[in-house]
Amino acid sequence: MTAEKSLTIVLNERPTGRIVAGKTFREELVDAPKEADLKDGQVLFETYYLSMDPTMRGWLKDVRSYLPPVQIGEVMRGTGVGRIVASKNPMFKAGDLATGICGWRELTILGEKEIWPPQLAPGQQLLPELKVHDLAGVLSISQYNPSNVVESYQNFSKVTAMRIRMEGFIVLDYMREWPAASQQLGKWISEGKIKPKTTIIKGGLKKAEEALIGLYDGVNYGKLVVEVKEPPV
Repeated sequence: MTAEKSLTIVLNERPTGRIVAGKTFREELVDAPKEADLKDGQVLFETYYLSMDPTMRGWLKDVRSYLPPVQIGEVMRGTGVGRIVASKNPMFKAGDLATGICGWRELTILGEKEIWPPQLAPGQQLLPELKVHDLAGVLSISQYNPSNVVESYQNFSKVTAMRIRMEGFIVLDYMREWPAASQQLGKWISEGKIKPKTTIIKGGLKKAEEALIGLYDGVNYGKLVVEVKEPPV
């Protein structure tokens, strides 16, 4: 990122199987947003860490799902933690840390529904906050990258025979619970009751595509994040 330009990464083409380095995504240098561009309720957000999540592969498919697919030419969707550079939102001031739906961007403007304060317990560091907000339960998802044949259950008929009830679970259905849950989880982390593990890919936003490919190869131990910019001490 320079004073006038900042890096973004957009979807270049939809993968039919695995994400292809140098083809699925492309880098774009755009005019860096400024404080003068802010409207009431908005903040200027600088990304420090970007979350890499298995669900991202699903967002690249042009199919109906719990969220609209990322469109060709759009900035890749993503959540990160970072710093407020400037603010026209009374909930934030310049220098505050925050979590936001920032996408794959170094610098961006976020509205009041796209950002929230970190629920940090005393002494808790910034990075675990990303784990708290991206915590999810995932069951029976094993094939994110298939291009043709998809394996399925061999005993699906048992659902009827045994009167089994199945229901999909998306963590976004429980957004109203997030503030209390993240505060409680943060407290448990600071108390050592939960000991999250993190794999950090350094090298800036340019490493996001490589990191996402590696996610499906199992390169990470625990939560996988990209360090877009090293936060100040």
